[in-house]
Amino acid sequence: DTLLRQMQTFGFPVVVKPVRQGSSIGVSLARDYDELKRALDLAFKFDTDAIVERAVMKKREFNVSVMCTANGLIVSEVDEPITEKTVITFEDK
Repeated sequence: DTLLRQMQTFGFPVVVKPVRQGSSIGVSLARDYDELKRALDLAFKFDTDAIVERAVMKKREFNVSVMCTANGLIVSEVDEPITEKTVITFEDK
């Protein structure tokens, strides 16, 4: 209830995601209170804490992996997923 009251000044759309999940696991876009409730339910299936932040619309997404080894960093190629979707799911990636 506190979050829903705070959303009156924050506004929509927002992105909701579990705090400690990587990639796009449990991430949702919410455009209204009903979608926000569903998004929070999903996020809390993966973590006890969730992040709610303003959605950046018409953005570009880039994926890159970095691994630290005894010999230094190994960096993957940069990938830009191309899709019409607003939020790219884990399965899409």
